[in-house]
Amino acid sequence: MHSTFWKRVKWLSLGNSSLLMGVSFMALSAMVVVQHAYETPKPPEGRGTLDSVAIWVAHDPAQSLLMITDKTRNVVHLFDPIRNQFLGRLGEPGASSGQLKRPNGIAVAYNVNTVSGLTDVVFVVERDNNRVSAFSLPERQFLGAFGNKHLDKPYGIALARVNGHLQAWITSTGSSPDRVKVFEVRPGGNGIEGRLLFDFPVDATLESLVIDQEHDRALICAESAPYDIRVYNLKGEYQSRFGAGIFTNDPEGIVLYDLGNGEGYYIVADQEASPTEYEVFDRKTMDYMGNFSGKTSGTDGIALTQMALPNFPEGSFYALHSDRAVHAYDWREIARAMNLKTRVTPIPTSVGMEPGRPPVEFAMVSNYPNPFHPETRIRFWVEKAGRVTLDIVNMRGQVVQRLVDEAKTPGEYQTTWRADGSPLPSQLYFLRLQVGRSTYTRKIILLH
Repeated sequence: MHSTFWKRVKWLSLGNSSLLMGVSFMALSAMVVVQHAYETPKPPEGRGTLDSVAIWVAHDPAQSLLMITDKTRNVVHLFDPIRNQFLGRLGEPGASSGQLKRPNGIAVAYNVNTVSGLTDVVFVVERDNNRVSAFSLPERQFLGAFGNKHLDKPYGIALARVNGHLQAWITSTGSSPDRVKVFEVRPGGNGIEGRLLFDFPVDATLESLVIDQEHDRALICAESAPYDIRVYNLKGEYQSRFGAGIFTNDPEGIVLYDLGNGEGYYIVADQEASPTEYEVFDRKTMDYMGNFSGKTSGTDGIALTQMALPNFPEGSFYALHSDRAVHAYDWREIARAMNLKTRVTPIPTSVGMEPGRPPVEFAMVSNYPNPFHPETRIRFWVEKAGRVTLDIVNMRGQVVQRLVDEAKTPGEYQTTWRADGSPLPSQLYFLRLQVGRSTYTRKIILLH
């Protein structure tokens, strides 16, 4: 009998034993199997031991990149996620600027403020150089590195915008116990720099983590017994743990699927299951929902995007396969097999800007898509600290909904206007942003 059954029995036995009789039939149900869409090919010059994966989706889909760290060749392999073609490498072996030594974790952030303006950035954790290196996308230019004075054998990375500032959360494993170190990423040097904000210990072997800002959670995979997920708040204070008994041995990669309104899923790779199982937990309650698997085995890192690509119009999921390739999955297939919901998100726009100034194209406030239905994502820029209001205004000048009314520090912010449950008619509206005594507007069109 498949090990999934025994994992479920173990999990149930850890809780109320009286539950076992009532739900053991569920444990005997067939495992959910999903076929992957493709396997990345071997690079022309060969590969070493692959570790982690990240996806960057560009407004021009032809520029999108699937990026895989190679910790023995000391490079990042680049693939076209649409045509599944090898495109080249990022970095080269070494310890100088722009070089890499044992790259492990990798993550992408959109619209990062640098000394040259806003750009998308890929962050690469270097275990043997004890730092995080950053490169612009799509240009692939080295922007700087940080953490070399504070990190000791770093592995995983998670990014989040907290109070308008980009933070990088890094697992640092050279001390006992392992620690999580949190940096603020800001303009500096050749492009960006990182300032250590705080760090905290976690009594476990650490690697992967993910940030859920809406629930004030940092979720950290504990790769030592009892093999679970540790939950901290965004101040680094312990909150809870979940998943003990679910994992065969090693909870490896972890990602967040965001359905909005605080709903969604956490997906965790159960690396030692054969084949790898991807355990799914409810985002709000952290309750276990089941798993899916395929022909992928020995998964280290995982990644997903809720942005559309031509071959994956409702998003995609990526998993390392046996340290030698990445398997790409169509989210539609996963959602159908697991009876999960789907939410496609727009691609954040990235344009250049002068230091300290908002992007001219946005004129302080923008939205995408436009026209829209049922929702549009709104981005706005605050140049000086103060009271900020953001209103939806009709053609008569009447405020139909206030989206923001609070004090803000300088920076870039996002919010969403959902109009699917609204009685408002299809017509022209205005976004009206007021920052102190300044007012900015933008035309938007609602189409039911």
